[in-house]
Amino acid sequence: MKREADRTGFFDDSEWEEIEKLVGRVVLKWGRLMGLIYGLPSELGFPNSKAVALGLAQMSGDGSRLDYMRKLLQHSPPLHRASEEAVISLLSQLKILSGLIKERDSIIHGIPVWSMKKDTKSRKIIRHGYYLVQHRQWDEGRRFLKIPERVHSHIEQIDQAYSSIFPLAKPLVYADWQDLIGGGPFG
Repeated sequence: MKREADRTGFFDDSEWEEIEKLVGRVVLKWGRLMGLIYGLPSELGFPNSKAVALGLAQMSGDGSRLDYMRKLLQHSPPLHRASEEAVISLLSQLKILSGLIKERDSIIHGIPVWSMKKDTKSRKIIRHGYYLVQHRQWDEGRRFLKIPERVHSHIEQIDQAYSSIFPLAKPLVYADWQDLIGGGPFG
């Protein structure tokens, strides 16, 4: 069913629902992936793995967590019991994930709009479709994140990282989280 939108033209509710699902998938898949990151200290044999995981949990922002985990893996002498092959693989995936953070933030915090723009001289279509507008980005080339295309690509990259890290870490379950942070309001 089509309905008129304010000044932006027309949009189809079913298309917006698909976009909502895609953005929700990014949120959930990223959270699941970060759950693996919290499990790495224990799985890699860090002597004080709970303290390391608690430190990760108390950091502000996933970028800080990923950087810290990379530093711990690169420490000499090693603070873990992981094989060199596992460390190389993890360092590669952590670097990839760090590179995805800005786009993940753009997907999660972007303002969803339908937009069309033509070049005033050539009349060539510059932009047409659904986008997530980045309210802190003034460069027009970076301000509009095309959806669903960019979101599909982002999900594929998260899935690839998850598949690479999963053999080295166990998924975080709520009981593990409670044990890590010492209970909480629901414990």
